[in-house]
Amino acid sequence: MSEPLGGPTQEDAWLPTADSPWQRLDPRSIAVAPVAAVKGGGVPAMIGVVGAASQLGWWALLAIPGLLVAIVLFGVLTYLSTSYLVADGQVRVRRGLLNRTTLTANLDKVRSVDLEAPLLHRVLGISRVEIGTGVDNTRIALDSLGKQQAADLRQFLLRRAHEAPGADEGEADLPAPDTAAAEEGEELGRLDPRWARFAPLKLGGLAVIAGGFGALSQGVDGDAISDMAWADATWQWLAEQVLLLVLLVGFVVALVAWVVLSVAAYLIHWWQLRLTRTPDTLRLTAGLFTTRSTTLELSRIRGLRLNQAPLIRWADGGDLATYATGVEEGVTAILPTAPVGEVERVGSALLGDAAPLTTPLQEHGPAARARLRFQGLVSTGIGAAIGLGVVLAIHQAPADSRPDSLPVIGIAAGLVLLNGLLSWLAVHWQYRHLGHALTARHLVAGSGVYTAQREVLEIEGIIGWVVKQSLFQRRRGLADLVATTAAGPEQVVVHDVPRGRAVALAHRATPEMLAEFLVGEPPVSGPARP
Repeated sequence: MSEPLGGPTQEDAWLPTADSPWQRLDPRSIAVAPVAAVKGGGVPAMIGVVGAASQLGWWALLAIPGLLVAIVLFGVLTYLSTSYLVADGQVRVRRGLLNRTTLTANLDKVRSVDLEAPLLHRVLGISRVEIGTGVDNTRIALDSLGKQQAADLRQFLLRRAHEAPGADEGEADLPAPDTAAAEEGEELGRLDPRWARFAPLKLGGLAVIAGGFGALSQGVDGDAISDMAWADATWQWLAEQVLLLVLLVGFVVALVAWVVLSVAAYLIHWWQLRLTRTPDTLRLTAGLFTTRSTTLELSRIRGLRLNQAPLIRWADGGDLATYATGVEEGVTAILPTAPVGEVERVGSALLGDAAPLTTPLQEHGPAARARLRFQGLVSTGIGAAIGLGVVLAIHQAPADSRPDSLPVIGIAAGLVLLNGLLSWLAVHWQYRHLGHALTARHLVAGSGVYTAQREVLEIEGIIGWVVKQSLFQRRRGLADLVATTAAGPEQVVVHDVPRGRAVALAHRATPEMLAEFLVGEPPVSGPARP
């Protein structure tokens, strides 16, 4: 049989041996798989059985014990049919009883090892391990290992990823992340409960809540409610009140509910957040009910993204995420919405330079502003055309079916004015957020309409350039400069920059990449924004 890579040690006593090469999950996983089955389809199946019993008779309920036995058996079979092996420079996971599936990854290709412990896992003292190789979004998962066993496996895999003969050049000699000091690391950030004040200012969750209320309303029997005496009495009382007061009370109740729910969701997701840096890794742990532990190699972090939604920006806050290679989707949030000063401090510590997050961006000039204004005028014109169409349709309708045109015309005019105002604000904010900068080691791109976004990319992480021009951009001498990279979203775009300045920016950032394609001296960049 194969010995584990590097040979077994006391620290790695849990690893496979010649007598027992393949290892099983923790026996406590037998309790986890049935719960997953119930969440996936067990509850709907039981509801279906109860519904069938109402049609076929009570004997149909005898199927419920059978379902329970099947669910428990599912957990046992999952435990018996899943095993893993770390040996010969590879990690392998084998699943399935009849249809056998084996996932294999070389240790030198391991890019991330994340630990996650949902509530049931925490109660049972086990963790879920996810191993990422960066090849695609496929991750090798071990659903249930003992807490210490999972931590040891992560430590072992990350260490062997550096020590394996096939490790990437320049990484094999990195310090091993298995010492006590490295495991503890330098703390870069910790959750301050006062940051939860930003949670109600992120309005994206309102759509989720509205959708939930809509789904609930579909299951409400209106006829049944109308038959309730208390509902009729409540409606009569509301009808007797001043409409404005009712609306005001409803707004206050909804506002309080939104604040409570958003703050609770923020704290549950980011509870006990701790961001630490070892000599070669960045580790994030957080979560109240589900504990997450994410580890990123510092050598694979190529940049950062700072986002500021409208209300968050006015409250002087922001979100921070990393752009890295070899991780799922390439973008990892490392800080919740927090004061922008704290976000810039953590980002500067990771970049080793404060300039990319604080330096003023260079404006893109009057041509870029004019193009944005034209887009705003087009949007306003479309809104006006729709409003005019509504008015004409009312005017052409038969007199007996024509609604009172004055309120409709007033509403249409109001919507047109609102659309015009929003278009003007969009143009103003989009140009204000638009810009770029180039520091000693980083390219910085600013963009966004209502949400301000600043992307920072290491120059060493740029693997190519693309200059894109639409028909309208060519007429105004503008272009989108795309820096391609293997990290994050795989590209960072400098929008609506004058074409000559785009070429000059690319040449200044990577002169060796463009020198053979340029004739003469490229133009210099424009003035910095005050």
